[in-house]
Amino acid sequence: MNLFLNKHKTDINPVLNFYEKFNISKDIPLANYIIQYLQQIDPIQAKRLGTLIHQKRMVNSANSVSDKANKDNNWRFALTECSHLLDFFKRTKLKLFGGLSMVNITDNQWWESTEDWIVEYYPNSSSLTTIWKKAGGKESDLMMNSTPSEVWNKAISKLRKNHFKEITMNDLLKEINKQYGENQKFKLIYELRKDYIKQN
Repeated sequence: MNLFLNKHKTDINPVLNFYEKFNISKDIPLANYIIQYLQQIDPIQAKRLGTLIHQKRMVNSANSVSDKANKDNNWRFALTECSHLLDFFKRTKLKLFGGLSMVNITDNQWWESTEDWIVEYYPNSSSLTTIWKKAGGKESDLMMNSTPSEVWNKAISKLRKNHFKEITMNDLLKEINKQYGENQKFKLIYELRKDYIKQN
């Protein structure tokens, strides 16, 4: 496989034909090939590449494409087809700072990733209730007879539906920002919040 890919390091067409024709899902060799490919790629080749990466669910290859794609080159057409294979934070960086507006982040993905981050950084009852109250919520809002992750899940689900009068998701994120504003992952969540919640 590596010999074949090395033989065609200046022409991606035989590689695309090979992967499309045969039921091959070897991700790492293709991911490395993409990184080392220095030739121009045209929009059709890029779209074919992104489609086969999508069909074969090649996460490593999708990451290699994302490392090469920008708003001024044709790798972005491959990324359009396979960006859903990237993790939330990589997609967010591409959308916010790479100028790649075609990278899609759904409402559910933003809310789920935000909840995961909050659970990780406020993992116990004490930290949970402290940040909740600082953001304007009441301790009685929280179902404290469950694990902290379950408490957060229920609370964030209610915030998403604007269930509370005293606290909104934006209030909570603003308060978290005072403490974790320099955290790289939280910065991405915070930057995107205006697209997924009503701000006040």
